[in-house]
Amino acid sequence: MPSFHYVIYLAITLSVTLVRAKFGGSRHGAFGGPTHTGHHVSARHTHYTYHPPNQIKFICRHCANPAVYPVYHDAPPSYVYVYRESGTRYSALLTGLALYNLGRCCGTHHDANVYTPHREEKCSLQIIDRSHFEETKFPCFMMSSFMEPNKTNMEILSQTKHNETEVQKSDSFDILAAHVNVKPFLQGNGSELEVRRDQECVIWHNLTLNQERHIVPCSLLEQYAETMRPSGVPVYIWMPILLGTIVSIYIFCYCCCRKKSRKEDAPLNQTTVPGYRSNY
Repeated sequence: MPSFHYVIYLAITLSVTLVRAKFGGSRHGAFGGPTHTGHHVSARHTHYTYHPPNQIKFICRHCANPAVYPVYHDAPPSYVYVYRESGTRYSALLTGLALYNLGRCCGTHHDANVYTPHREEKCSLQIIDRSHFEETKFPCFMMSSFMEPNKTNMEILSQTKHNETEVQKSDSFDILAAHVNVKPFLQGNGSELEVRRDQECVIWHNLTLNQERHIVPCSLLEQYAETMRPSGVPVYIWMPILLGTIVSIYIFCYCCCRKKSRKEDAPLNQTTVPGYRSNY
C-alpha cells in the first residue's frame, strides 16, 4: 500500500491538472469558439457566461419612466471576457461599456462594428460624483457607436498635423472579431470600484484637434456587466470536495485491504495452532 503522504501528493497533482485543463493554464483562460446553450452564450474555458436579456430597462436619476436599451444577443468577443475576468478596479464598468457598445452597434444600420483607428487618438472613462473623481483609459473601438457619424475619417484626419501619416483603410477591423488585444489597457489593480447611483461615467474620444464627450450613468454600465455571470462551481468549493473524496476513497480501500488480510491469516477451525497469533 502506498503511504498516506504519497496519496495526498497524487491528489494535489490531479487537482492542479484539472484546474489547468479547465482554465487553459492562463489567468484569463483560453478563449475557444462560442457555445450556445438555451438563453446564454459563452466562450469555452472562461470563468463567466453571458446571459443576455431580451432588453435592458433603466431609470436614470432624473427620469420618471424607464428607458429601453439595446442588448447584444450573440456570443461576445473575447475582449469582453478579458475585461470581466481581469479583476481590476474598473473591470465591471468597462465590461458594461463594451457590451453597451456592442448592443448599439447591432441596433443601428451604419457600419459601427467596423472601426478604423486614428493616429494619436486616446479614449478614457471618467467616474464622477460630487466628491469623487477617477479616470482610466480604454481602447477607442469600445465606444465606436458613440462617435459622430457625420464626420468622415478624412475630415477628422485633415485636422491633424501635416506630417502625420494617414490611417490606411487596411487598418480597419471588426470589433465583433473573436480576438482583439486589450491587455495593454488593463489597469487599476485593487478592489473593484463600488458603483453608486449618483455617479456619472463620462467617456472621451480625444484626437489632436477634436474631442467628443458622452455621459452614461455608471449604474447602467454595471447593469450591462451583470449579464456576465460566473459559470460553474468556484474552484475554492470544488477543490476541497475533490481532495476530501480522494482521501475518503483511500481510507476506505485501506480498511478493506486490512480486513481482507486478517481473514486470509485466520485459521480454518477453532483449534489452537502452535505458532499462530491472532490479530483480534
